[in-house]
Amino acid sequence: MSIEFLNVFPGLPANASATHAHILDVPDDYHTYEQRSKPKLWDGIVTMLFKISPDTLKMFLSPKIKSFRLIFHFDENPWGEHKFIIWRRRTEVLVGSFEVHVEENLYEWDMRAKCTIGYDGVWETHFASHRSYCKRSLAHAWKGPYFSYKQFKMHDAANEGVRNGIAVCLGEQILIDKLWNVRHTLETA
Repeated sequence: MSIEFLNVFPGLPANASATHAHILDVPDDYHTYEQRSKPKLWDGIVTMLFKISPDTLKMFLSPKIKSFRLIFHFDENPWGEHKFIIWRRRTEVLVGSFEVHVEENLYEWDMRAKCTIGYDGVWETHFASHRSYCKRSLAHAWKGPYFSYKQFKMHDAANEGVRNGIAVCLGEQILIDKLWNVRHTLETA
């Protein structure tokens, strides 16, 4: 199944190259498709922000806003509280899915990626990892250090193919989980 690009937001044309962000026409039953298209992470991000509201997407893209941090809060589970973050600081964007472990004072990151947005609108994934840990603070989430914990080994994506694979998984998670419907907090500066 392929997803169409929409021409609904100034500066994000449907005919832009694959390295630019596009708003996707996501069907309500997207999560049920066995053969899904592989969305770019940035397409998932801007689609979700647009679905929250066009003003939210406008804030994310505004160069006047130096920091944009959006955290999605899922219901707690036996392992801790599950969250998803999209955090832009200037031209860098951190995206990831993590569990909060209060007793261990840790964030456990299932997947995370860092991208840059060029001044020409080109996005690039320059870092990605699977199963990594950091101290339980957003400052550590941004800059690290990240580490392995107990028997769980951190897997940094050394090659571009694996980095892009993790980024696609995060983009799919945004669409499958319909993050635009999930309780969230937004901070800007």
